[in-house]
Amino acid sequence: MQSTTNVIHHPNTHCVLVVHHDAHPPCGPSFRWEPQILVRAPQGTRTREFLAMLHRLAAEVEQATQESETWQVRVDRGGDCLGADGRVFLEISRTDDAAGAEAIRGLLTLRKAVREG
Repeated sequence: MQSTTNVIHHPNTHCVLVVHHDAHPPCGPSFRWEPQILVRAPQGTRTREFLAMLHRLAAEVEQATQESETWQVRVDRGGDCLGADGRVFLEISRTDDAAGAEAIRGLLTLRKAVREG
């Protein structure tokens, strides 16, 4: 499996968009597509301020999402992934062959939200 990493700057954050994708369908029942924005807080950012930042970003993703999409926008304050302090991610609801296409549409939605935010 390979991943695509793009660095896009968002107001008051340093966001790294990451999605894992493969040319072949994923193997194993526990695999889940999970497009995500990894967020690094500016140095000195207070915890509550950072959480509010993550929720504002998640709201921007919700607003950029088409009504027909079935994913859920989630916020996670966990860190350590590529040096991130938190993330906004899409929980892809599909588990059939269309899940990969939904994940790619999700990644495009994440990119749109970050660029327009």
